[in-house]
Parts: sequence; C-alpha cells; structure tokens
Amino acid sequence: MVSREAILELKKDFKIVSKYSKYWLVILASVGLTVFYNSMTFGIEKEIISLTQQKSYLLAENMQLKKEKAVLSSPDRIHKIAKEKLKMKKVDYRNVYFINYE
Repeated sequence: MVSREAILELKKDFKIVSKYSKYWLVILASVGLTVFYNSMTFGIEKEIISLTQQKSYLLAENMQLKKEKAVLSSPDRIHKIAKEKLKMKKVDYRNVYFINYE
C-alpha cells in the first residue's frame, strides 16, 4: 500500500506541475507555431525559386523565338523564296493595266 507521506508528496508535486502547466502549454504552442511557420516559409521559398527558374527559362525561350522570327521574316529571305521556289518575277508596272468599274 502507498503511504500517506507518498500521497502527500504526489499532491505537492502535482500542485507544482499544475502551477507551471500554463507556461509549458504556452511554450509548447510557441514552438509548434514556430515550426509550422518555418515549414510554410520553406515551402513558399521553394515555390518562388521554382517560379524564378521557370521565368528565366521562358525569357530565354522568348528571346530565341524573337531571333528566329527576325531571321524568318527578313526581306532578303522572303525575296529568295519567292524567286527560287515560287518562280516569281518582279512586276513591270508598264505592263499592268488597271480596270475601273465605276
């Protein structure tokens, strides 16, 4: 059987624990919230890095496409294609007649 002194000692210990339990609860809640905040911040930072890398890739791709567009739409290239592949000739406006239906 448990002696009366042991019971009194347990009650005394319980009073001490219950007296400081609010402080421990606040400390544990603070630690928990800090861990949660850090994990959320880490996730957001990871997403920012990913989006920054994606932006850099898209900017580089956009510049490459602009260069390609400039090359493909150059007048010399279009003239060469029209002349060689389509067998087109320059227009002699002296041989062109305009019809006016008024």
